[in-house]
Amino acid sequence: SVFGSPTAPASVASAMLRFSDGTSIPVGGVLRDGIRPTTVAFAAKSVAWVRFEITAVSGSGGFGIGEIAVHRVGSTPQKSMSISPPDAGIGTAVSTEPECLAGARTAGLTVLCPRSNTTIQGTTAMKISAPGATSVVARVWQSSTSPYPEPAPITVVPDGRGIATLAFDAARLAHGPINVELRAFSGSTILETVWAQLFNGSGPQTPRLLPSPASFTPSSGMTLAYSEEFTAPVSFSRTGVGADYASAKPEWWGANEFGQAVFADPSAGYDNLTVVDDDFLKIALKPLPAGVTDPNRWGRGHIGGMLSSARVGGSGFSAQYGYFEARMLAPGGKGIWPAFWLLPNDNLPSAQSIVAEIDVVEIYGHNPMGNCQSIHSYRSGVATSKNFCGTRFDSVQLGLEWHTYGVKVGTDNVVYYIDGRQVATVPQVPGGDSPMFFMANFALSDDWPIDLAATGDEAALYVDYIRVYT
Repeated sequence: SVFGSPTAPASVASAMLRFSDGTSIPVGGVLRDGIRPTTVAFAAKSVAWVRFEITAVSGSGGFGIGEIAVHRVGSTPQKSMSISPPDAGIGTAVSTEPECLAGARTAGLTVLCPRSNTTIQGTTAMKISAPGATSVVARVWQSSTSPYPEPAPITVVPDGRGIATLAFDAARLAHGPINVELRAFSGSTILETVWAQLFNGSGPQTPRLLPSPASFTPSSGMTLAYSEEFTAPVSFSRTGVGADYASAKPEWWGANEFGQAVFADPSAGYDNLTVVDDDFLKIALKPLPAGVTDPNRWGRGHIGGMLSSARVGGSGFSAQYGYFEARMLAPGGKGIWPAFWLLPNDNLPSAQSIVAEIDVVEIYGHNPMGNCQSIHSYRSGVATSKNFCGTRFDSVQLGLEWHTYGVKVGTDNVVYYIDGRQVATVPQVPGGDSPMFFMANFALSDDWPIDLAATGDEAALYVDYIRVYT
């Protein structure tokens, strides 16, 4: 870990760690705030010395570093592995009059109340607009590890206005995000299926899922090098400077975006990146507010979100090789595109001729039972790719539960895991020997139709933790 010098007028733009065994590891920029280090994790080395060589400087005048910390195996600092009791604010009562959508579609299901990802407590009433339907069947889904049995399906007959009202007791469900499957029927014919999300503020809180040394996992025998548990608020800025994380994709030339949702800076008040109940990161998808236009002029109409462990310029966290894992709960819906993925840190201070990309998981909401794992290598702008897509879950319900998505990046191969189970292996990608930083994002696809009108164009990706082992 390298801390910058707050008093130096210039900053370190790039550097190199050189070891007595002749190996070296590139290092990105170093912030001058003296608070947030640039950290590079790597496999254990037995060396006589390590040297930090500054290779490029940003600005003019004097430059330097404030501190270098070298950590022995087993003592690598963790960012936030807290197992303290949750804050007293959890479980605070919410309004009995939840916010509702202003109106319904003229055709098809619309979830009117509560709005998508509203916090609910106890007995909860949902209002569904289902014009033309003779019945609506609701199934409330929770994690298969919940201490409570799954509620029986609820069948409701819409009133003369086509409004179906149903109720369930959230106190009998697990704390945290839950899914509600809604099906409109005309007789025995299914007209439409919609998956809605709500956040259950009642019910028992799930115990923290901490690493267990007693059981085998893909990280067995490795050192926990980085841990973001989202048990306390985290900060974001578009470039990452002055914050814990960047809220847009860092590039060597600045902050970038992709897809059909704006990766908005949450400091603008969009509430798109928040820590909920000191337990989960919520990355919210919602329509652009009235009067706000796409800053890139691409015609996008939604806000999404991203978390990047590296900032523009390359400061932040990265790891050479190792095991990267995130536990996430993704929503269903046409056009939804959550992902957890890796890019090389050495491409941030300056453009490299070979750039690797390792996609731990790409989730496409139109098919909750499947997802993709991919590698890409960009050589002077020419891309080569290998994609591994398939059915990963036996049902939609299983697909919309919590899952861990991981990748073990080795010197010779890249191995993908879902819930600790190996799903794909591929030879190491060119450029994959560089230290990699991680990103978790909620985007909308460029390639698939987008239709989230049934839930008010709103949804959310929840992230329980992100951990990296070397």
